[in-house]
Amino acid sequence: MNKGWRRRAVGRLVGALLCALALAACIPFLEAKRPSEIWEIPEGFHGLIVVRYSDPSCSPLPRSGQSPVYQVPHDGQMCTSDKLPTGSAIDRFEVVYDNGTRVELHVPEEVDMLATVNGNRLYVYVGPPAEQQDARRKIR
Repeated sequence: MNKGWRRRAVGRLVGALLCALALAACIPFLEAKRPSEIWEIPEGFHGLIVVRYSDPSCSPLPRSGQSPVYQVPHDGQMCTSDKLPTGSAIDRFEVVYDNGTRVELHVPEEVDMLATVNGNRLYVYVGPPAEQQDARRKIR
């Protein structure tokens, strides 16, 4: 009698774990998607990019198809009338050289999004992970 009870308990536990794993596997598909962003970073830029969103005195971001294009100025300070995008996507970060050549940067080895503040400001850092961490600490 004891063995039957244990088998049923183990069976229920295994069933519950399988259900939990199946639900966890579905979570990434439930997250909202957004168009990929294209970040055009000028040759030689190294440091913090700050984007201020929802500013009516600023222009909307240009688009390439549905993708917003961030044409980062040499000082890294940007503003747009667009709202801060939400959801997940795979964004593209490129260094744009004076001769027009483009080289893709790798996330997080060379560039990473650090934080959003108050839903209207985004911080991105171009540089190695150790510098990204230092910048992240200063933002918060």
